Amino acid sequence: MELNSLEAEAAILGGLILAPSRIPLAAGVLLPQDFYFPENRTVFEALMAVGDKVGDDLCMILLRDYLKKHNLMKKVGGVEYLVKLAESVPSAANFNHYADIVMEKSRHRSILAEVEKFRASTAEADSEAIVIAAQTLADSIHADTSNEITQLKDHLADAHEAMYNRKECVYSGFDKLDQIIPGFEGGDIIIIAARPSIGKTSLAMSMATNMVRNGEPVLFFSFEMTKPQLAERIICAEAGISPHRAKKGFLSEAEKATMLENMNRLYEMNWPLYFTDYGINRPEYIRTKIISEQRIHKIKCVFIDFLQMMRTGGKAQSRNYEIGQIVDFLKVTAKKCNVPIVLLCQLNRAAESREDKMPRIGDLRDSGEIEQASDVVCLLHRPGYYDLAVGDGAIILVPKQRRGPVGEAHITFEPELARFVN
Repeated sequence: MELNSLEAEAAILGGLILAPSRIPLAAGVLLPQDFYFPENRTVFEALMAVGDKVGDDLCMILLRDYLKKHNLMKKVGGVEYLVKLAESVPSAANFNHYADIVMEKSRHRSILAEVEKFRASTAEADSEAIVIAAQTLADSIHADTSNEITQLKDHLADAHEAMYNRKECVYSGFDKLDQIIPGFEGGDIIIIAARPSIGKTSLAMSMATNMVRNGEPVLFFSFEMTKPQLAERIICAEAGISPHRAKKGFLSEAEKATMLENMNRLYEMNWPLYFTDYGINRPEYIRTKIISEQRIHKIKCVFIDFLQMMRTGGKAQSRNYEIGQIVDFLKVTAKKCNVPIVLLCQLNRAAESREDKMPRIGDLRDSGEIEQASDVVCLLHRPGYYDLAVGDGAIILVPKQRRGPVGEAHITFEPELARFVN
């Protein structure tokens, strides 16, 4: 077996040059040392360096400029080599295939390197030391696959402890909902779905602020609102002042003082709430960010607002199929990172034709895959949106919960403050 594949390495790099939107995906599965050839390793490192800064706008010119700026152009063989890479692959569609080849070659080289270390360290050792070293070698080689298949008894104690100790869960902060859903667990996909303008984002922000009040770090992806807009909502909600009035400049001097006081208070409290409104809305980018932020900030819950604005980046058979791919990818991400992902979704118009306007789980827009892949589904309904005389009550329907009962929780919507409360 050969220890490298120039063809596969070139195909990956060429594919990234042709389709830079895949750079976050590459960053999540490949390391520079996985590339055997030094020039390819250098090009990969350059792509990683410029990729996060320019996103989908990456092109040959930007890559060339980066290598020139860092005096690396000669090391990679000049512009001619970059052009050769770009021409070495007809499309970026086979990225996963070539990535598997490169990773397998890298793993093979790593194993052989460990074997050589074993030989050198045991050349003059006694038999007992050799046996211990051999076991250590075997453990290191199988470290990344040893937990794929395990025996029931290995998990009994942890399962028993988890039944009574819910420290690893995070809670919505809505008492009646938390009675139905006993915490959001790592690996779960929690759907919050509603028709437009019913308050998905407001509910998600209310949950997120409830969590960070309890010291639980939260990561919030927003594809609709900017980070300053989200921060503005929080300041107004904490101050008890209408964000609409604040935007219109209708605040009294006393209200302005209250806003400033609450802004300073929030600054001092230093809530562990982290936002991103970056334009890349592909699941690979989201996974890369979750892994990164979890390592730095110990993220306990992730919110994504919202599913229908996400894209895979490639040509899909249909929008339903694409949505299914995205949800499946996020489910794998939630399990890999051991973090719950709260995914906001739109419902279709079916509820509008019903007399009571009550949403149903079958109203999930674009794909039944959403229902299938999710662990919990919450449907938000505000009767007062359709009939002002009803008042500001809201209902969170829970028509699906993989490990618990279904039910409904009644909470209150404060329209002036764009928030939900118990």
